[in-house]
Amino acid sequence: LTMLTPENFSGTVVVWIDAAGRSHLFGENGEPTAPVRKLLEAGSAVVAADVLLTGEQKPAEGDSDSLPVDGQYHGFTFCYNRPLLSSRVRDILLTVGAVRGYLPGTQTVHLAGTGKAGPWVMLARTLAGDAVSQTVADANGFSFGSIESTSDAMFLPGALKYGGLGGLTAAAVPAALTIAGTSEVPQDELAPLNQVYQTAGAKLNLIDGPLTADQVAELLLK
Repeated sequence: LTMLTPENFSGTVVVWIDAAGRSHLFGENGEPTAPVRKLLEAGSAVVAADVLLTGEQKPAEGDSDSLPVDGQYHGFTFCYNRPLLSSRVRDILLTVGAVRGYLPGTQTVHLAGTGKAGPWVMLARTLAGDAVSQTVADANGFSFGSIESTSDAMFLPGALKYGGLGGLTAAAVPAALTIAGTSEVPQDELAPLNQVYQTAGAKLNLIDGPLTADQVAELLLK
């Protein structure tokens, strides 16, 4: 984990996940990026992690976005092992859970996911319960319907059966969600999310365009 804690720590922590791993918090000069500095100056701690096969966990060679799948029968793999996506979601939840232990005085935890990590964060939020307050994530135009191979890093058995990305994310209700990058997500896959949140009267903010780092800071500091 990388934890950046300001001297004026307010008790608010932003767990920010990106496919680049922990390094995404820093610019080429090794200093925190402008959006990260903005959060720190406001008194928020910022935490990042290298979830499975990202950042320093990337293998030296080969495809970092896939795990071996039994070529004879795929069920031999997924009956006994978590899909890569599930392991990444688990790592995010472990990071959220570790925050209060590592940062005494933590009162509020926000969750952010940018780029390819946005859908990972969306799924993690459905399991985080009261541990997370606001969530800001980029759907990154992703659809489970676009997956053509069980070796795809986003393969998740049964995902489409339960409504795809939108249907699964809807399980986060009544948690406040801001989801960007929705313009290329099929409407039938977003519909369950809209319907559930509308019925529950819960806060859901959908943004067509991609989620920028600047937007993460702006949205979480509102």
